[in-house]
Amino acid sequence: MITIKNIEEFLNNKQLNNVFNSQNTVRAYRARLTAWQSFSSGIDDINNANRYLEYLVSIHGSKTVKSTLYILKSFYDWLGVPENPFDKLSTQYRTSKKEAAIKKLDRDNHVYSGDEISRLLAHARSKTDALLGTQNKIDYYLAYRNWFMIFLLSEYGMRISGLVGTDISHIDIENRYMTIYDSKNGEPYPVPLKSNLSSLRSYMAVRHTIMGYIINGNPALFLSKTGKRLSDTSARRAINDLAAEIGLYDAGRSTHQLRHYRATRYFADGMPLDLISIVMGVSVQVLKSTYLHLTEADTVRQYESWLDRKQGGFTCPRCGYGQEDQKKTGYDKSNLRIIQ
Repeated sequence: MITIKNIEEFLNNKQLNNVFNSQNTVRAYRARLTAWQSFSSGIDDINNANRYLEYLVSIHGSKTVKSTLYILKSFYDWLGVPENPFDKLSTQYRTSKKEAAIKKLDRDNHVYSGDEISRLLAHARSKTDALLGTQNKIDYYLAYRNWFMIFLLSEYGMRISGLVGTDISHIDIENRYMTIYDSKNGEPYPVPLKSNLSSLRSYMAVRHTIMGYIINGNPALFLSKTGKRLSDTSARRAINDLAAEIGLYDAGRSTHQLRHYRATRYFADGMPLDLISIVMGVSVQVLKSTYLHLTEADTVRQYESWLDRKQGGFTCPRCGYGQEDQKKTGYDKSNLRIIQ
């Protein structure tokens, strides 16, 4: 029988065993389990489970229904009941490919364009510039912080929970990267910083100069007005408010769209999928199915770029010597090793 007590025991068990590494995941599981607990009134038989499936289908899309059934099956597997009422339902239910395609089109429509990113950054920076030299030093820090968060999110595409979960000690200036520990799959991943180290140093100087006297050793990279670690909710609100002020925010667009923008930009600029996967902390499969928003023009451009490279012949990745060089010199370098 499902109760609030065993729901919390289940969630605590998953967190202690590092199955759940994100508070967002915990909140999602709790919401799905308590909704079923309320619906079932303690009757966990197959008939009630079937009625609940009908209810879920009437109010949710197939992807949400599928994930809810999986959560409920996992919970009853953990309870160890003789007959799991969601075992067959979870296995047999299929998501709608048509519905998934429609949702992907909707996501495509909400992804930020390069021009919109530039507008958002310029607007955030104008807030900082307006406070420069005034007595409102903490407000200046908050404005600078908001601009720098948008900058990092658009440059690197980390999740906002991962960004605000970063400590100063997670940044390795000497080796030019920072580590994101709060990832969805629980695995830390590196974010190279070489091109933006000066921007990072400037933010750190503002943080230390203005907030240093109230943080009491707080290691968080991003701080609230009172010197505490900035929460992901507060960070989203700050960025969404800036976007709304210039007409770039609506119900279907969130800070997570900056992650979609960066993944698409990386790929369009020619970064290999496996490298995108590493520096964004996401699997290649999820990258392709969720984060890449490519037009037909993008596909044609990438194909033509590949064709140009193919026709140009092989170039050694170490020394730069290529087949075109060999044709010009007439020198037959028989020991040129082609690495594929």
